[in-house]
Amino acid sequence: MVIDNPLGNSKFNHIVGDDPRAWSNGYSVEANFTQMQWGSIPGPHDQIFDGKMGLSFEVSNLSDEEQTDGILALNAIAKLKALNKVKENKPFFLAVGFHKPHLPHIVPLKYYEMYNIDDITLPPNPNVPKNFKEENWHSDGNFEMESYNENAGPEFTKQHFSFSNPIDANFTKQMRRAYFAATSFVDAQVGKVLDTLKELNLVEETIVIVWSDHGWHLGDTNSWCKMTTFETATRNTLLMRVPGQNIQSQGFVTDINVESIDLFPTLIDLTGLAKLPKCLNRDDLPSVRCLQGESIASYFNEKKEKKEKKERKKYAFSQWPTPMWPKNTDTNHGFRMAYTVRSLEGIRVTEYVPYNSEKWIGNWTETGKPNDLELYDYNLDPWETINQYANDSYANVLKEMRDALKLQFS
Repeated sequence: MVIDNPLGNSKFNHIVGDDPRAWSNGYSVEANFTQMQWGSIPGPHDQIFDGKMGLSFEVSNLSDEEQTDGILALNAIAKLKALNKVKENKPFFLAVGFHKPHLPHIVPLKYYEMYNIDDITLPPNPNVPKNFKEENWHSDGNFEMESYNENAGPEFTKQHFSFSNPIDANFTKQMRRAYFAATSFVDAQVGKVLDTLKELNLVEETIVIVWSDHGWHLGDTNSWCKMTTFETATRNTLLMRVPGQNIQSQGFVTDINVESIDLFPTLIDLTGLAKLPKCLNRDDLPSVRCLQGESIASYFNEKKEKKEKKERKKYAFSQWPTPMWPKNTDTNHGFRMAYTVRSLEGIRVTEYVPYNSEKWIGNWTETGKPNDLELYDYNLDPWETINQYANDSYANVLKEMRDALKLQFS
């Protein structure tokens, strides 16, 4: 698909690796600054020192418009106005990628003031699940969190944070408050872009998708950040508005399974572009020639009662590599892939499989130690407090979902 570029071509040398072939016209805040703390404040501020970064959260003394995401919002607004002037009934696609609420949580004071520290709740499941093996614990605490020299860094050292020792309640509240503040900050930036759509009378002809690439742990299951296959990390934000479709004015919420690979085929259908074939083999890399995802466009133009009866995707899949760290050592002895599947019925099964990093595939036929397993029933245990893999009452569903994992990934 060739995207017409009414704004002209520009070099897009994004320092964190975006492919310049993906965009007709790109913009990066970071490219304009030689030094910055990732996703926070442009220019020399809390720069990397001693191989580590500064604060994981703090109050910024800058305005919204001086923050990285504030600058991105202003650029998106300018692009919308320029595209509106020259569009001449030609469609356009604009992707706006905000950093927050990723670390570090550095935002103006007014967003912190929205949350009283005394009102911040603690996670209802601060410990790892019962029957969860320590060698499979992969909290980000000894990786990303510990990389910050101040506040988070000292708290997430092995002396304060481990498999059986969650972060203390006071600091957990501080981290959760900072995340909430960062979320409210980026919500305000998204609002500015949406307000511009309204100002330009583009609301009723523009599909809007608000999407995140992963969830975020805040102490639940004794996990922080994103590097797990628990529900919090694998279930991400997806909001869609499709104008002109037969839906109730207030919208609707659906419990269908949707995967990130479903967004592209959905947009193709909603915009009326020529359909692309599905990849014939699961190992085929998705490209402009074939797709692995499934469109959910039909859910936007059918009546509610028909949507509820419509055949829905049975499973949603995810995966995350789990390093093998022998006890009492910092040496990584390779890794296994944690493959996970979530069913419509509210069951998640995760299997840890030896991984061939040369062929980029799990070794499902390796003999020896059986693969470690997890099973969580969200109908009875929404906070993943008990790993039920050894519970005989789940034997049939465990086998069925393990078969689905192997079929999907082997």
